[in-house]
Amino acid sequence: MKIGSDHLAYSTLVHPGDNWDEIWTSVRTYLPPVKARLSPNDPFGVSLRLAAATVQTLLADPAKIAELRQFFDDNDMYVYTANAFPYGSFKGQRVKEQVYEPDWRSDERVEYTIGVGEILAQLAPEGIAPSIQSPPLGFKPRVTDAAIVDSYAEHVLKVAAALIDIEARTGRTVTLALEPEPMCFLETTAETIDFFTTRLFTGAGAERLGELSGLAVANAHGALRRHIGIVFDPCHQAVEYEDAAGALMALRDAGVPVFKLQQAAALYVPEVTKEAVDRLRRYVETVYLTQTYQRRDGEIQRFLNLARHPLVILRPQRLLHAQRRLTQQVQQAEQPHVVGGDDALWRINRPRGLDAKTSSITPIGYQVEKTTKASKAGRPVLVGSTAVTAINPPTVQMMRHT
Repeated sequence: MKIGSDHLAYSTLVHPGDNWDEIWTSVRTYLPPVKARLSPNDPFGVSLRLAAATVQTLLADPAKIAELRQFFDDNDMYVYTANAFPYGSFKGQRVKEQVYEPDWRSDERVEYTIGVGEILAQLAPEGIAPSIQSPPLGFKPRVTDAAIVDSYAEHVLKVAAALIDIEARTGRTVTLALEPEPMCFLETTAETIDFFTTRLFTGAGAERLGELSGLAVANAHGALRRHIGIVFDPCHQAVEYEDAAGALMALRDAGVPVFKLQQAAALYVPEVTKEAVDRLRRYVETVYLTQTYQRRDGEIQRFLNLARHPLVILRPQRLLHAQRRLTQQVQQAEQPHVVGGDDALWRINRPRGLDAKTSSITPIGYQVEKTTKASKAGRPVLVGSTAVTAINPPTVQMMRHT
């Protein structure tokens, strides 16, 4: 629905939509009653989830696109944007970091995104410049060298050239909106600005777009900014402990277009206590990522999932298991070192000349203390019942996906 000069759209991503049959059923089932409640007398904006399987079906059968457009027209709805972030399945199974695959180094992502653009040009009504919501290029741990970043830029420019062609053929301006997100290549506002201003909005970027699209370089500069921008989600930037107003001003000053605002959900824990951790555990076992960022004394620790946070890991039964598992390693230790797997990192410090009973076993950043009898040496001992106490309790931001 229109609010001033802007549009508020309802996202079908919250409903089943991994293929054409699912999204067609969801559109007809859920959108009419939502519109009746939120916008009974005015046109209703829709953010349409378009998975790769749906795109393939629609491009192979244009009659289905026409049927979809007719449904929206008949029900006083219009497509304003498409969610093309998840390429494949997004409901009912483990997704986690696979949601970013195939990433922007791949031809599959390019072809899929161009297909979404073709469909949007047919679905969006006149006067609407629909946006394609897309991942923040790739999952940061998988970006291992500059060649991958070069590939990201090249493929974004290829999509820009395709969107220019769609505009010339249909008169519809379709935009690509990359969505910065925690733990991704485009994560912070500063990283996003850096990519746009050093890889896309440059003389070399305009020249390459001119080669791909046939535009003169002078026109390519403007076309880049007309077709390529971002999705800004205050939740994502809050998890980074960024100020939303400051981030938006920085993007504006850098000339990075914001084509879409999205409001996801995050949990904020102002002080990490045992009670707070107990309440958070309900979010540990999820099919989506729960990026969890902790700030203490001005420093930020990043955890890909809430389950990897030390305090969440250290349930009483797991502490006892850890005690048994690490006892032999403690006895062997002569110098401070770190052991453990992805789920828990432990610092074992056995000062030379002391036996295992006076050694300390400390989850990184936390102190594990004996609750029964203090060590004669005054050091923490992991025996029997234990309690975990945060030293200088941090704050935690955790991102949730729907």
